[in-house]
Amino acid sequence: MRMRRVTRNLMFRDRAGISNLAAEVLPRAPMLLIHDHPDAGISAEDLKTLRSEMAAVAQPIETGVIPRALTG
Repeated sequence: MRMRRVTRNLMFRDRAGISNLAAEVLPRAPMLLIHDHPDAGISAEDLKTLRSEMAAVAQPIETGVIPRALTG
């Protein structure tokens, strides 16, 4: 997936297969969209951008509706 001049490594994973996830994190979500960011020192602005981009990916997965901008 390419957004904002970077490549994001996103994984859609079954919650049961994620061993290091605390039970309190999204407890009712059976599936999670994961981005394994290589840099622990991500800036607040970059984190906001990442969150927005992941939300844009998650929305069609959750709703089944692909935004017109992505359908060409």
